[in-house]
Amino acid sequence: MLVCMPLRRAMKATIYLSFVFHLCNGFSFKAPASSLLDGLSADERTNVKIYQTTGPAVAYVTSVVIPRGKSTVNVTDPSKGSMGLGSGSGFLVEDDGYIITNYHVIQRAWRMNAMGRELGEALFPSFLYGEDASSQFSNLPKTIKSFGMKTRNRLDRPRAQVLVRINSSTEYTQADIVDVIPELDAAVLKISIPAGSSLNVLPLGSSSDLLVGQSVVAIGNPFGLEGSLTTGIVSALNREVTGIAGNQIRNCIQTDAAINPGNSGGPLLDSQGKVIGINTMIISTSGSNAGIGFAVPIDTVRAATNGIISTHRVANNVRPAQGLLGIGLCSTKMKESLVMAAGKDIEFPGVLISSVKVGSAADLIGMKGLGLNGDEVTIGDRIVAIGGSYVNGLDEITDDFQRRVAGEVVNLTLEDMDGKRRIVETRLA
Repeated sequence: MLVCMPLRRAMKATIYLSFVFHLCNGFSFKAPASSLLDGLSADERTNVKIYQTTGPAVAYVTSVVIPRGKSTVNVTDPSKGSMGLGSGSGFLVEDDGYIITNYHVIQRAWRMNAMGRELGEALFPSFLYGEDASSQFSNLPKTIKSFGMKTRNRLDRPRAQVLVRINSSTEYTQADIVDVIPELDAAVLKISIPAGSSLNVLPLGSSSDLLVGQSVVAIGNPFGLEGSLTTGIVSALNREVTGIAGNQIRNCIQTDAAINPGNSGGPLLDSQGKVIGINTMIISTSGSNAGIGFAVPIDTVRAATNGIISTHRVANNVRPAQGLLGIGLCSTKMKESLVMAAGKDIEFPGVLISSVKVGSAADLIGMKGLGLNGDEVTIGDRIVAIGGSYVNGLDEITDDFQRRVAGEVVNLTLEDMDGKRRIVETRLA
């Protein structure tokens, strides 16, 4: 019987390794001496480079029950005195400590903590017992209100803790669960870092421009073996898999790169070391790798997690809200198809605008998206430069606007289908 299973399940296994990429204890991502690279093939050099540059941003993620009577766990060895709730992988996407992983990796910790909060709200609702309780209930007996507030606060306390270990660190760092997206089997974590410091992050690529047969690399912690790298290809595209929420996750990437329990939440990378998906599930008759693994496409995840991260930063007074231009963009494949259908040069630079939201900052300055003229699709504007710097990929524009805030003035160079360019300026909403 085929088994579709998330990759967090603890299991006993005998693992035969024909090639050991690193030692599990005290591994590091130091660049190899050039003399060691001399005899390697081009593909091997690429794999070594990807591992050395991206490895420091891949995390081991685990969660445990907080021991009764304590407010935290042993960060050197959390297994001491604490029951494990599951483990997997994750990766840093922002240098101030935001990590993406699978929801099912931290699901039990999330539910334990949520149950306490939900029970506290049900028994002692905030409009009666919260600090900002409505004045109409201020005549509650003081002893009853005090008891309710104390009990509510006790129920609100975390029952489980998520911990991460990055690179060769010997200690875990506590991570907060910012939010979860069960329908994408994704979650966003946040670790605290010293003021003024920053962390290595993984660059996000695009999952909309992949081709079957292209090379991919998976990095994660299969069976708890931290920092393991495996290679393979894109076996198929646009697969549908059943997510942890019971829904169908569309456009998943199928790969034959070895993925095992513990790889969940880790990155699937292209040959440039950019994240194209989050490893989430395998099909297997034994519970371990059988050459059929699936990754949630990064384009879908990025659209959801960007908003979560931006909202969290605003709520914590880290930065203003993210600036919005109000446009949709075409993938490279869609752009090429439309340009070819119009009989134009396939090497048209820039990124094609697919839609413009009415009343948005883009609409106010006359940016044009795709249109319909009878049965024909008409092509509008392309963004060819931002602030004078040329752009030619969807991820370049996405990454740029992710860093911009509401009220910021942005300068864009646009080009229409006839090759006429104009420079526009607008204030982001």
